[in-house]
Amino acid sequence: MIDAEFLKMLACPFCVTRPVKNQRTLASSDLVPVPSLEQLKFLKCADCGRSYPVDEQGVPHLLIDAAVLPQA
Repeated sequence: MIDAEFLKMLACPFCVTRPVKNQRTLASSDLVPVPSLEQLKFLKCADCGRSYPVDEQGVPHLLIDAAVLPQA
C-alpha cells in the first residue's frame, strides 16, 4: 500500500508537463488510488483520466508510456 504522505507528493507526468490550464498548481496531488480485489493496481489521474500501474511491491510506475488511457 502506498503511504498517504507519499501519495500527496505524486502528480500525473502528463498533466504536469502540458501547458498550465486554469491555474493548476503542482502542490496538489491529482492521483487517486484505484483498489482492486487483491491490492492497489493503479493510480488514476483525476484530471486526464490516465491510470498508472502499481507493481506488487507498491511502487507506482509514473511514465507516460506506461499509462493506460481512459476509454473514449
